[in-house]
Amino acid sequence: MPYKDFSVGEVLTANDVNTYLMQQSIAVVTSGTRPNSPVQGQMIYETDTQSLVLYTGSVWETLVYHGPFKTYVPAWTASGTNPSIGNGGLSAQYRRLPGRMVWVRLSWSRGSTTNFGSGTYSFSLPPGLPAEVGTRWFGDVYGSPDNANYQVRGIATILAGGSGENIDRISWDISDTAGGAGDMDNWTSTTQSNNEPQFDVDGYFTVNLMYETTYIESDEEDA
Repeated sequence: MPYKDFSVGEVLTANDVNTYLMQQSIAVVTSGTRPNSPVQGQMIYETDTQSLVLYTGSVWETLVYHGPFKTYVPAWTASGTNPSIGNGGLSAQYRRLPGRMVWVRLSWSRGSTTNFGSGTYSFSLPPGLPAEVGTRWFGDVYGSPDNANYQVRGIATILAGGSGENIDRISWDISDTAGGAGDMDNWTSTTQSNNEPQFDVDGYFTVNLMYETTYIESDEEDA
């Protein structure tokens, strides 16, 4: 957009207002009332998405989101038979960070009717915010299989060869034998039967992970 120095006594035309004032100020709008004919570099603030948004010349891209964490229900799946959480707990929150980064916090706990299915487990990322295919991202996992004295730590991984829609692996930093050296074991139904780790009822873990999404537009309010 051009910049103009106005002379004393110069008449301010409608075109001047639209070009030099409206398009170069940050308008307060909603995601449904964005400017109809934006120009490259124009910025707006959306009250419903609580986001500062930039028009790149082709799409609106979120620069900063300052609202609260949003919630979603992640899908828990397996490479064999899908598990079911039953009366356990499974929830997640996410937050858009500056640029295209996303912060995910996931919580899981076993209930008396939780079914572990079979295979290697994965958890879905926030809907509509996939990670770029071909990139790899890691996050921290912390849990207590017995909800008491036994704690485990691990790594949550979005694989470069995955779909970009899931946390593809939860791997635990534990020993296979008493007194043995720790290694990284993928969390699977087989792991459950081998007690590596064995989650009792009320056992839990949490995941904290950040990744870059390919989606650049601002979230809808209820997404």
